[in-house]
Amino acid sequence: MGKIAIAVIGTHGEVRPLLALAIELKKAGHEVIVCAPPNEKAWITSYGMEFCSTGCNINGLIGNLNGYMGHPVRLLKAVKQTLHSIIDGQFELKDRIKDADLIVGSGEPFAVPSIAEKYGIPFVFLNLVTQFMPSSKYPPTVIPWQNLPRWLNRILWRLVNSLINLSLVKILNEQREKLLLKPVKDIYEHILGSFKTCIIAVNEILDKVPKYNFNYIQTGLWHVPEVVEEEIEPGLIEFLESGPPPVYIGFGSMSDPNPQETSKIIEETINILGCRAIISKGWADLCKNIDVNNTYMIGYIPHYKLFPKVAAVVHHGGAGTVYTAAWAGVPQVLIPHMLDHYYQGALLHKKKLIPRAISRSKLSGKKLASAIREALSNEEIITNSARIGEELRRIDKEGINKAVETLEQVLSGHGSLS
Repeated sequence: MGKIAIAVIGTHGEVRPLLALAIELKKAGHEVIVCAPPNEKAWITSYGMEFCSTGCNINGLIGNLNGYMGHPVRLLKAVKQTLHSIIDGQFELKDRIKDADLIVGSGEPFAVPSIAEKYGIPFVFLNLVTQFMPSSKYPPTVIPWQNLPRWLNRILWRLVNSLINLSLVKILNEQREKLLLKPVKDIYEHILGSFKTCIIAVNEILDKVPKYNFNYIQTGLWHVPEVVEEEIEPGLIEFLESGPPPVYIGFGSMSDPNPQETSKIIEETINILGCRAIISKGWADLCKNIDVNNTYMIGYIPHYKLFPKVAAVVHHGGAGTVYTAAWAGVPQVLIPHMLDHYYQGALLHKKKLIPRAISRSKLSGKKLASAIREALSNEEIITNSARIGEELRRIDKEGINKAVETLEQVLSGHGSLS
């Protein structure tokens, strides 16, 4: 048994599987500390987990990025500012995790490998999104255009990597100097060369990752409903039981530069379709004054309990929401907002699990209504969604079991997996 520090820098959807992993590790007898954004503290500690803040409130940082969706150059500049805040916050973790036997980093753990290096602690990177790893199979996450030729993807990765190095190497090395560590020249090479192994929590059923030249294991993502005892509010249960399954519409952790416009688009969509709908306010606080019959407004609701009860899921394309909707076996409609959302949209459309994704910058009521109508009537999408859901539910616990087994192998000194 050992002490394991889990450092996750991301949204609630990214923190959730890491908390589930932390709880499973604690059940196995390990001492675990979860390092996450400060806005997640109350939720994480409510499950009896030791908590340490990563220093930056991810809500505000994501909000800054959303204002640049659809504009790659401006988005890259905003990402630079965001990552500066993230790196500074991560180095503050060192006094809390320097006595760990193993460090697990997820999200954007640019500084965490340096802490592991300083104190001689094994480091494991847990990746929730295929596209975060460089490959000619796809472009970098800041590029919204998918299905580009491999030669162009390689050029784009080199270009983006160079820009990241220009933006971040200096601030990273300033902090490394304080720890008496040698400077690094390349951020990606530094991260990819620092971990014992990489756990890629992406299901092969949805996306078989390319072959990488580093140690990794593809475990698949996981659901552990019995760990997180959350209930659906009584009013929502009554709404669900009062008619046919509604359409869920929500954009989760995405803030919105113009929530009034988005709310009008959603209202227009529901009026065109004449369907029942559940609308999630999300971080953007959408549809506060919606005037549409047969709608129910919700705040945070556990997706794994709600999605099996709806007719279709309309969302932004975050990896966690994609997985949960696929797990539920219901059709999806993706409205990519930023980063890997475009990759998810192209991937699921190619697998005939969704209609063609609609970029948030091009969204309208007519387009959204048409996409929902297709998702609800296209037999291929309906059949494929049901089949994928059945397969994912069948292997539900395999992903987290593989992840725990991998981490325990690293702890025991046998963690160079491939």
